[in-house]
Amino acid sequence: MIYQDFLQGLADIIGAIIGFLKPIVTPIGEFMVTWIEYVLVIFPRENFIVYIVICVILIATAVFVNCYWPGNKRPKHLKDKGMEFTTTENEKIL
Repeated sequence: MIYQDFLQGLADIIGAIIGFLKPIVTPIGEFMVTWIEYVLVIFPRENFIVYIVICVILIATAVFVNCYWPGNKRPKHLKDKGMEFTTTENEKIL
């Protein structure tokens, strides 16, 4: 019974938050429905080759970018110019 009361209270809190954010969430949801319907008009629903090609392009681009600039390592073209990138406030920035 305590568990059920806890879940009901949690559901009430989440409902209140969503109700408070309704003016913000509703236009975002309408926008998402609109652009997804537009995309489904352009792209075929039964043929997944288009989606596979887009996925492969995105993955290949991510691999290329990660190989060129992995994590905190500076890009090679900026290393030659002497530019420094730092993460702490005490160090120089550029």
